[in-house]
Amino acid sequence: MEVEEALICLKPYGLFQMIVFLQVSLTQMISAWHTMGICFIGATPRHHCYVAPSNAAVPLEETIPRDSDGMLESCKAYVNGTNATAPCADGWWFSDEYGKTITTEM
Repeated sequence: MEVEEALICLKPYGLFQMIVFLQVSLTQMISAWHTMGICFIGATPRHHCYVAPSNAAVPLEETIPRDSDGMLESCKAYVNGTNATAPCADGWWFSDEYGKTITTEM
């Protein structure tokens, strides 16, 4: 008996095949939402070093350097008003362009 003959005997599309197809389809639809969700909740918004409220009177340009594109540097800040830079000591300030994301909540 060959495959074609076996399929004719088994009926090509019965109740069992329909149930299996629906179960697999529903599982994949739920999985697709979960998989695509990371594209939206995992975004990294623009950010720079947090400037303490005691330094709020000082302009950002004097506390955070600019990168080659003219944007504020994301992970460096000037040290005590000098030209020397160091990694962010007090955390980061995130733009609210995307709302809350995994990055902003960590």
